[in-house]
Amino acid sequence: MLPAEQKFAMHQAIGKSVNYTNPISRYYMADGPNSLTDGIKGTFAVNQFWHGIAGKDLIATIDLGEEKTIQKLSLGCLQKYADWIMMPEWVKFEVSIDGEHFSEVQTVQNTVSQQDKTAHIKDFTVSFAPKKVRFVRATAEVLEQLPKGHAGEGKPAWIFADEFIIE
Repeated sequence: MLPAEQKFAMHQAIGKSVNYTNPISRYYMADGPNSLTDGIKGTFAVNQFWHGIAGKDLIATIDLGEEKTIQKLSLGCLQKYADWIMMPEWVKFEVSIDGEHFSEVQTVQNTVSQQDKTAHIKDFTVSFAPKKVRFVRATAEVLEQLPKGHAGEGKPAWIFADEFIIE
């Protein structure tokens, strides 16, 4: 049974495979390799819906299977300060027809303070004029060192992401 705060997102990438440049931690696989495209948005429970990567950028590419017209992209990320999970510095969205040559749509900067100790879920979102694409990639830049004053100060942060929405 899903928690009461659970939200669903219907979009064009549901059920599509996700190719990760850097592997997901075996400790934070959520419900499997394609949790980013299962239509279920993560909550503050870190082990159920989130894919986690420690000390490396999250780079996720989705093949939509055929050319589709899209105009909005979003990647949900989590910050839980005490658990060493920090928002990415930024998220860059790119698109491609052939899966080899990508063009940047937009980079969205993080607006959540690295010193904020309350848990946050943030959707990094871009809207744009409709484009025909087949491949979509999101790159979330890891915070290389936990901030000054953090219990893990100087050590690499974790990135937690869930639901890569393509509309």
